Amino acid sequence: MTRTLIGILVAASLCSYPRGTVAQETRHPMYIVRSEFVKPAETAAYETATKRWLSELTIDDVTWVTIYGHELGYAFVVPIENFAALDEVRLSFGTTSRTSPDARWAQSAATAATPVERVESYVIELRPDLSYLQRTVSLDATLPFRKYHWYHAIPGREAEFEAVVTSLVELYRARDVDQGFLFYEVVIGDDLPVFLRVERADDEAHYAAQASMIRETLGDQADALFGRLLEYTRHVEVMEGAVRSGLSYPPPSQAASSREYR
Repeated sequence: MTRTLIGILVAASLCSYPRGTVAQETRHPMYIVRSEFVKPAETAAYETATKRWLSELTIDDVTWVTIYGHELGYAFVVPIENFAALDEVRLSFGTTSRTSPDARWAQSAATAATPVERVESYVIELRPDLSYLQRTVSLDATLPFRKYHWYHAIPGREAEFEAVVTSLVELYRARDVDQGFLFYEVVIGDDLPVFLRVERADDEAHYAAQASMIRETLGDQADALFGRLLEYTRHVEVMEGAVRSGLSYPPPSQAASSREYR
């Protein structure tokens, strides 16, 4: 996935919509994700330029939360209501050079060229039917730590994959586990089909403690189900990240109300 944000928005506006939907249909919560991977020696310059750009940005109809992780990069997560909103975001983000993400480097005297090595962009949709104990996260960075499992499912075996996840949800519910997870489906991107499982915690240590408690509660049944998931999966990528409120838009200090993100 190496397309720019504007590029993927243009491509998305031209492509057919998955699962037979139409552009105007209201779906489950959807998000455009732009992950920027920065040269390690230039992260300070990158964040300084990004914060300066955000402080001068005035876009009323586009908001995002930024999540950073070593494997994830700086991921700008933009909520949209449906596929029709892709065009609206494209227009808001690309109508002037000042609102374009590339404006950061033009405005920064300390940065001669972009410190971004590559960009990956895709669109994900929440799957409430595959999620357990859905909870939202606002720009105050409540439970900022994220654990991501990317499941690259075997094409044509999505129904079996989803059936196993449904069994996991039923097991969590039957054992009354108090820590949940969210499942997303990548609906526009490369190497499809891809599903994403997201878990949250205060930090890495808190996540590890939660995971240990869940294993004790669920026992071998959960291990067996996660093992079955692999039967319908080409490969799994595991990543970590944390919410960066200072790199989100609007920043918490400017937000008129707390916008929820998942």
